[in-house]
Amino acid sequence: MSNLLARALVLAAAATALTGATAGAAQAAPASCPARVTVPNVKITSTAVRTVPMKLTQTCQAWAAFWILQDGAGQIDETQGTYGSLGGGLLTFPEDVMFEPTKPLTAGVAQSLRIRHNSALGTQTLLGLNAWAPGAGEDAFEGVSLPIAHTRFHVRAGSAAGITANRKGTRVTLGGKVTRYTPAARKFTGWRQARVVMQWRPTNTSAWRNLTTVRTGANGVVPTRSWSFSKSALFRFSVDATGTTWGDLSAQVRR
Repeated sequence: MSNLLARALVLAAAATALTGATAGAAQAAPASCPARVTVPNVKITSTAVRTVPMKLTQTCQAWAAFWILQDGAGQIDETQGTYGSLGGGLLTFPEDVMFEPTKPLTAGVAQSLRIRHNSALGTQTLLGLNAWAPGAGEDAFEGVSLPIAHTRFHVRAGSAAGITANRKGTRVTLGGKVTRYTPAARKFTGWRQARVVMQWRPTNTSAWRNLTTVRTGANGVVPTRSWSFSKSALFRFSVDATGTTWGDLSAQVRR
């Protein structure tokens, strides 16, 4: 068994003890140069598994680095990594821990994270467990541990804003509906209590101006509001994001 594989197995075993109660372990990155990865935010809009890149952006002379994914509910996702549950969900650079690395890691390489539609929504954290480099002298066998950073990214449901606008004379009435992806229903459903900012502008090149802010009712219905506009204008809705749902902009309509 390689030293790297042995280290990976120990880390995987230790990581399985992590729970939501220990989520506080994900503190700010060490002040010294840490190994670091980046992950883009994720929008869930269907049952399809989202594959997103986990990119190694900073190595700091590490020859190997180990992370594990903690979901929005504070649970460890043991389905990740090259070996999945067999490896306790450990995410490693290099990906193949069966062989000893022969050189330092190279920044820019990436591997895939698999985000399921029913993953716990919210902030997910890649917990940095260990970065390693070969040692010299007394440290030659075990190697030396180097700093490693945690990385946070957001996994949220997508939303969709629909607008209706009707004009009678100088009076323009706005309404519509806001939906969001609901993992339990496996489809978009009405988003109750979404915060919607109604906006207008006189031309395509003008800045948007707020008219009012409303909350959606049952089934995501936007309550209607009316204003007097003597000339044609453009209207749209801007829906605020929350910790579990991304916001959205409706199409603009002219009335």
